[in-house]
Amino acid sequence: MKLLFTFLIFIIIFYFFRKRKIEGVIILLTIALLKFEISVGSKILPVYQIFSLPIVLYIILNKKKFFFHNHKILISVVLFIYGITFAAFFMRQESSLLGSFQMSFDYAFLFFITLFCLKNSADIFKLIKGLHLGVFLVSLVGIIGFLIDDPFFGFQEYGFVPSSGNYFERIAQYNEMNNTSMSLNRVRFSTSDPNSLGILMILGSVFSFFLLKKSNNRYNYMYFLLTLVLFIFINFLTASRTSLSLLIIFIIYILFNNKTKFFKNLFLVILLAYSSFLLVDFAGFFDLFFNRISDADSANTFNGRLIRWTYHFNKLNLEYIFFGNSYSGYQGFGSTISHSNYISLLYRGGIFAFFSYIFILYKLFYNKIDFLPFRILAVVFIVSGISQEIVSSYGPNFIFWPLVALLSFSTKYFKYNHAI
Repeated sequence: MKLLFTFLIFIIIFYFFRKRKIEGVIILLTIALLKFEISVGSKILPVYQIFSLPIVLYIILNKKKFFFHNHKILISVVLFIYGITFAAFFMRQESSLLGSFQMSFDYAFLFFITLFCLKNSADIFKLIKGLHLGVFLVSLVGIIGFLIDDPFFGFQEYGFVPSSGNYFERIAQYNEMNNTSMSLNRVRFSTSDPNSLGILMILGSVFSFFLLKKSNNRYNYMYFLLTLVLFIFINFLTASRTSLSLLIIFIIYILFNNKTKFFKNLFLVILLAYSSFLLVDFAGFFDLFFNRISDADSANTFNGRLIRWTYHFNKLNLEYIFFGNSYSGYQGFGSTISHSNYISLLYRGGIFAFFSYIFILYKLFYNKIDFLPFRILAVVFIVSGISQEIVSSYGPNFIFWPLVALLSFSTKYFKYNHAI
């Protein structure tokens, strides 16, 4: 039954792609964000990845030009994929051919999938609303699971039936039975970890605020305001120190986004803070949250960010710098994950992936497009990249690469319209 449902969704998505309609991208990204998975033999595979391969092949064979693409960004994405692919096939020799292919089919292909369906200004705002909707659905499904004490609500492929206990006790049971290390006392929903969920919630908050300002009726305004409160509340549930820092930056952005509306924005910030803290207090999460952000003990172990960064940076050699090793860090003793996007980029794809990604961040931050919040979104990725390996995280990438496509399209579209 699930395979039949999956096939029907693919038919719908492919229909939209044949028409080059942005709705196809929105449905695909929503499926990706919700982590809709199916079992193929003994492996559990994300449906978005199964769908993306034939779509990419269709785009290649279609031979139709992309609309208004920025060549510098396009070349950067191609070089990024080249770095990731080369490392996956030639620097990770213990992997099977299928495994290497799966690792090389990076999130970055979403750039081409998204760009293919962008045609006009209406598509720009449809995509922003679609990304916001995807983040909201992640929040909605996750919160339902949180309220009914089921951390696997919506993820039946886990095949885990917990005994009695609250939300976090059931996570502990899953860890013990399956010898895993799923984060205790922190939510992650459909993302790869609590930090990734926190970043996703900040991105959703930016979209909510942007759409809140664009609202032209009371119902839309209330909807975007409520989602903004929800995203900030979930951000606290992740107990992510990186996301807390980003939340402070976001609040400053709200206050100074429009100086003529400073007091209106200040009232909005107070309302959001008060609502979010009431929800956090209701969930009994205050003690955990403050203990987490004030915990300094882990800094002296391999869990400490500074120790991780120093260790993985010192283990870099010329081979890794030029070609990478297709991992997120050095595969030695202790932690094998660098916990920094910038160090991780060198390990995953060498200098091609590293400098391509840095250039893309630069283009996101420095642009003359003022009708989309590219700059604050770029800040989220730049800052979070210091302590989180976003390039391999499940969640934020489904926002990042469509945004890069949006920038590539909008740059040309912006110049074209202003030339007229």
